[in-house]
Amino acid sequence: MDDVICFMTDNNDRKPQKISTRPRLPQASLHCPPITAGNELGLVVYPNSSSNWEIQRVPEYIQVTYTPENPEIDTPFILSVGEDGSRMVQLIPKDPNDPSTQEDYQQAMKRIDTLFNDFHTPAGAITLKANCWFQTPENWDSIWMGITNQFDPPFPDTYTVRVQTDWYSASTNVEIRYQLKIGQIVKVSKENPIGMVTFLERDNINIKYSEYSDQLIGKQNEQKNEKLDKSYVITEKNLTPHNIWYQTNKK
Repeated sequence: MDDVICFMTDNNDRKPQKISTRPRLPQASLHCPPITAGNELGLVVYPNSSSNWEIQRVPEYIQVTYTPENPEIDTPFILSVGEDGSRMVQLIPKDPNDPSTQEDYQQAMKRIDTLFNDFHTPAGAITLKANCWFQTPENWDSIWMGITNQFDPPFPDTYTVRVQTDWYSASTNVEIRYQLKIGQIVKVSKENPIGMVTFLERDNINIKYSEYSDQLIGKQNEQKNEKLDKSYVITEKNLTPHNIWYQTNKK
């Protein structure tokens, strides 16, 4: 595979990366190299915003609370987006006696467009923009999806989409789409990734179906018995990304 090109819209040390750990995974998973490999299935991506956002779905609309990174030069606001497409922005100025201007509202709309691509497509869904875009080699696609093995609530249900990024360039950001349940709250901050991107070759895989053979069953039993056979000694050690040793038995 040739190089994948990553275009950054907002770096700030938040480049897409592989992360082998997950918060609150059971301790036993730290000893399991296949789970570690699953964690590293793709690159986690970060939001196209350095501020804090709280998003909640309530009946008939989604409410977004914006807390700026620098409140001295930016104004907090609350956005309500109805399932009928209506929008209402309520600015929260530092001084309640200081009236909001048209420029303040335009700035708030700019902040919304920086992070959100759309709302309620379908109802209850939001699409967040990541701070990057990938261009893949010919015949390779990008898979935009949720973070694998991420069970820490309130991480929402996430759509998985496949984009032919070897030629498609109408968007400038990876887009991660969540499906919110009524009452569910999602918090977005610059430190926490919002989704994952991996890459897949476009060629179809041909699957050949077969019955279990005696040879395969014998091989499986042999590998199971290796761990119990005292005649086998440990001759090789491997180190997981968690600095935990796991061992491979060989004759």
